[in-house]
Parts: sequence; C-alpha cells; structure tokens
Amino acid sequence: MSFSPKNDLLSVGATQGNEEVITFIFNNTGTAPLEDVSFFSDKPVGWDVVLDPTEIPESDAGSNKEIRVVITPPEDAIPGDYAVKLYSAVAKRQLSEIVNLRVTVKGAVGWGYIGLGIILILVVAIGLIFWRLGRR
Repeated sequence: MSFSPKNDLLSVGATQGNEEVITFIFNNTGTAPLEDVSFFSDKPVGWDVVLDPTEIPESDAGSNKEIRVVITPPEDAIPGDYAVKLYSAVAKRQLSEIVNLRVTVKGAVGWGYIGLGIILILVVAIGLIFWRLGRR
C-alpha cells in the first residue's frame, strides 16, 4: 500500500487559525484486498487535523482512494515549521505507512502593516521636528 499527497509535496503553508486542505491518495498496490484501513494523525498540541474518511472498510487490489486532510493551526501558533505525521494502517495485516508532513505557519500580516505605519509616522514626525527647529 502507499499513502502520499496528490501533488507529491511533503510540505504545506498555513496561516494562523486558517484551514489548509490537502488531498492524499491511498493506493492498494498489492494483489489482495485490504480490509479496515484506518487513517489518523500525530499533531502538535492545540492543532486540528481532520482526515476524511478516517476509515475504508475495504480496498480492492490496485484501487485508489482520495483522503481529504484539513489542517488548522491555532490562532496563537508561533510562525515557523511544524511536523505533522499522518498514518495509514491495516491492523489485521500489520501494515502501516507514515507520512511526515512539514507545515510552515505564517503569521497574520495585519500587525506588520500597523507596525510599518507607526514607524513611518515616527520618521515623518522626527523629520518635521528637525526641519522646523533647524540647527541652532
């Protein structure tokens, strides 16, 4: 069996508090059907990772199934790189596949613009003070 992202990228970008949707493909590469295939995740504390579906009752040999993964970092996540592990497993046959996904969290840009605005106002105010008072 194989379990991999549809676009073959093992990294994704996400913004604090916003959902990021990724499609994975589960493929039964064997010659026998697989029963009770389950999907689950190991994620950082406070994150939401939802896999849909979480279980496939039966997968015929050579068949593919799309798995929708929705990753939501918390609002207060610190911008940076995080690891999310996604698992597919068939307990009866002791088969499993692990995908290590790197999630790059980006901060909200609103506060950055506010900070730039404050700096610009301060530079203009200091420039006006020097121009008005001149050199004495």
